[in-house]
Amino acid sequence: MEYPSTSGDHNNTCNIPKKSRVDSCFVPMCPSTSKKFPKKLFLTGPSDPKLRKKWFQAAKRNDSYSPKTIIRCCEDHFDLENDVENWIKFKMCGGKLFLKKDVVPHIFECQNRMMPLKPRSVIMKRKRREILESIEKKPDPSSESSFTETHGSQNIEISNDKGVQVSIYSYKRSKQVQAEMKTTQKTVALSPKRVNIRDHKTSPIKLNMYKIIYSNDSSDSDSIRSLFKPEEETDSTSESVLSGCKQLKQRQLCDITMGRIMAQPQLYIGVPLSSIILVELLQKYLKCNLFHICLVLKKLRLNEPFSILAEDFDIHETTASRIFSRICWKIAEILKKLIIKPSRETVLANLPISFRNSYSKTYCIIDCLEIEIEVPSDAVHQALTYSSYKKCNTIKHLISSTPDGVINFVSDGFGGRTSDLKIFEESGFMDILPPGACIMADRGFKHIEGVLTKKQFHLIRPPSVSNTKKTSKDEVLRSKKIASLRIHIERVIRRLREFAFLKPHACVDHFLIPHLDYSIIICCALVNLQAPLIKIE
Repeated sequence: MEYPSTSGDHNNTCNIPKKSRVDSCFVPMCPSTSKKFPKKLFLTGPSDPKLRKKWFQAAKRNDSYSPKTIIRCCEDHFDLENDVENWIKFKMCGGKLFLKKDVVPHIFECQNRMMPLKPRSVIMKRKRREILESIEKKPDPSSESSFTETHGSQNIEISNDKGVQVSIYSYKRSKQVQAEMKTTQKTVALSPKRVNIRDHKTSPIKLNMYKIIYSNDSSDSDSIRSLFKPEEETDSTSESVLSGCKQLKQRQLCDITMGRIMAQPQLYIGVPLSSIILVELLQKYLKCNLFHICLVLKKLRLNEPFSILAEDFDIHETTASRIFSRICWKIAEILKKLIIKPSRETVLANLPISFRNSYSKTYCIIDCLEIEIEVPSDAVHQALTYSSYKKCNTIKHLISSTPDGVINFVSDGFGGRTSDLKIFEESGFMDILPPGACIMADRGFKHIEGVLTKKQFHLIRPPSVSNTKKTSKDEVLRSKKIASLRIHIERVIRRLREFAFLKPHACVDHFLIPHLDYSIIICCALVNLQAPLIKIE
């Protein structure tokens, strides 16, 4: 759309330039051009010298164009709705724009200053000179300076005792409130030259830590002694100090962990407080550090990652893993003696009252314990360890306990796919049974009845449930009775599950699977050290 141009001088009219030429705004720092912003309106400046001068002053231009030079100003510097007389007509029909009388550009967002203007140098010099003069004229009193009359031949004793020097004047740079004392007397402290005096008696001496010694002597109440030496030390001393601090911090961290374990051994390592001497006996027989044993037991009890165990005992993560692999089987070899195999007479003497009425010949209760492991990479191992009952890859162990809750047998690990009958036959459990022993089991162990009959053992289990045959009243009562007694093996397994390493979904790492048999032996031994499962009435 072409806008017509006006001819002649009009003080209150501005023309719209044609779109064919490239125009730029005359306001300094304004980036508007008709090429960059083709939809923006550019108004032609006035030719009247007085109004033109006002435009230049408003735009902050110091230079001046020839009166014949056409200047353009973009719409950003006007409020068109208020500054233009025929704005509505222009929007509807187009044509010329008529500015109101004496309207000049008044919007200059492009000229906003990010930083304030610097003050003039002459003014700053004058202010600095006045400040220096006021400082030189200000009296500097001294507590020991005596006011004496000025005589050319009189000797003045100068005393600069900084320790007791007090200023009785408030330091103010405001010229309006500053007063000059006029006196015919002169003080020795009026010199503008300040003498920097340092009293070495009150000078602070910086002290550096010289040596740190860690003591295990029980007679010494303070385990940490710090000796200090003045600042003049070599770099080797500072390095030794840093290394000493690091070793002390590491030792303290390990001591804190061991202190927590010894205060609550049941919580951290699964050892009852009454049996804490067991840890010292293990250290004596294994001839290893005490924290090595605590590391293994804490791993079984809390199943913390080796990275956290390494932080607790201030060792490397790889070192913690190696300690577990090296010490775990040794602890299991010693603690497996706590998994006792009592005689029939001992079991009968400690038989709970609930067994004595109908099942007084019960020697032990058996069940299987499954622990989830990581999915093996080998396809054959995946198939052998997959448990249809747990719906994951597991390792299965056979657990046996006496009626009063003492674990007397734990088998090696088998794949989760292995049947209960297979585990029962190959675990060696029948080798520990006395002749004619009665074994209580769950309904799922019905296939072992034939094997036990051949060995002259007896199986006590709930009656089988058939879909075609209705269960009699006696069978229901017998099932409830056996279930109420067999629950003790479930309580034993619950105690084992308190060790996080043996949780149903612990998901044991593949490199820890070889240590799983030793781990369950240790846990069973520690469970036998706990309080009796059935309280004696």
